Amino acid sequence: MPRAREHCAREGGESPPRVALSTVALCSCVCAIVLLGAAWGQSTIRQTETETAARCNRDAAAAQCRASRCNRSVTRLMLAFTMCARMAPGAATELALTGPCANKELCSLYSSQATSIVVGSADDVTNNLGTLRRLILGSFPNLVSIGDLSSLTMITELTISGHSELTTITGFNGLTSLAKLTIQSNSKLASMPTLSGLTAPHEFRVEVNNALLSLPTLSNALTTLWVEGNALLTTLPSLSGLTALSSLSATSNPMFAAIPSLSGLTALSSLYFENNADVVAISIADYDSLIQAGTLSQYAFAERTETEGEIVMGGDVSTWTDDKKGAFERATERILNAEVRVLRVTAASVLISFVAYARTGVYTDALSVAGKLRDATVVRRLKEALAQETGFAVESDPRVTKTIVFTLSPSGEISGRVVFARTGAIVGGVLGGFVGVVLLTILPVLVIRRFRHRRLAAKGRSPASVAGLPVVVVATGRV
Repeated sequence: MPRAREHCAREGGESPPRVALSTVALCSCVCAIVLLGAAWGQSTIRQTETETAARCNRDAAAAQCRASRCNRSVTRLMLAFTMCARMAPGAATELALTGPCANKELCSLYSSQATSIVVGSADDVTNNLGTLRRLILGSFPNLVSIGDLSSLTMITELTISGHSELTTITGFNGLTSLAKLTIQSNSKLASMPTLSGLTAPHEFRVEVNNALLSLPTLSNALTTLWVEGNALLTTLPSLSGLTALSSLSATSNPMFAAIPSLSGLTALSSLYFENNADVVAISIADYDSLIQAGTLSQYAFAERTETEGEIVMGGDVSTWTDDKKGAFERATERILNAEVRVLRVTAASVLISFVAYARTGVYTDALSVAGKLRDATVVRRLKEALAQETGFAVESDPRVTKTIVFTLSPSGEISGRVVFARTGAIVGGVLGGFVGVVLLTILPVLVIRRFRHRRLAAKGRSPASVAGLPVVVVATGRV
């Protein structure tokens, strides 16, 4: 096209202009030619040329007429190129929700070519979106960003799903009527804006976002949190203050490494925490208190092991306040990597009885708690930590008194089996020792008796006759 333009300019006596074309326009050359032929058609071109030829005949300026015809053709080509560039793949396009969602209660938008989504002007929102309640944005292949949706104060449900290029969501805080938010299958989305401004009771579902590294700050109005199948997610945000949260599920997140405290979740009735394959260390300090309080009606957790132990500490019973017990628990949890509770503090050199909880899927160390309490290196570290945290001397090594394995079912039934008890071990040891003593006593006696029996048997034999010697019988007068 630049050569055609230059040729026409030379015929009209003009200097050849430079036409700047974008890369997208150049790639759309074929599209422009097709649009040119289809849009205007041969009739329009012939009509224009006829009018121009008439003027040329009247003016008798053939050179200028030819230049005029070329200039008109070039203008049409430039317009076609502009139209094609706007429609070419990769060109940035913006979608305003006030258009397709106008006067709708449910607005479902799928497979648009837009690269960004905005709400629209405040007047358009007021005039066109007053009836909107549910908004579904699904599977836009080129969508990169979603603008601030805070002006959509009327919607109750929002779903953002299946956007393979989406990296940015600007804001949710003004969605004061929102009752359900679903963020699902957005393969490049790494983060989300805060939800702390959501004031209506709502549920939040985050599923299969493979680039998601963290969850946003949660709202105190949250009632349901469902986190599933997020490949890079390592933890949940703080759950502190979520007194309305009734259902919590975190499943199949392969990099999940921590779960915050459940303390204060007074409304929690459903808890599922399963199949988070690479869990390293999770502290759920209030799990048992939730079960004992009876708030949980549905829960799923794997098998757990309770290991009871005891250790002799310095001080006296009166000095072991709740603060000291808490220090004991924190130090022991840090070394054993398991939840620890002090059961009782008794007199006679302050004997501390404690229990450590190790749940399958939560406690994943190669060495069991009981094994750690018998390991010299771990015991040394434990004694040092206890002395530092409590301020009391440690006067003995810890010893395991009982190990119980509990199985928890989703229906709430708990069954347990004792795999080790110190009393049983003591009885077994006593019985074994008694049997050993008996054997050590009886075996020598039996050997000696056997030896003597053989000697007596040898002496009591009749003497054998010797060939060639007479046998003499001496009478003694005794019968």
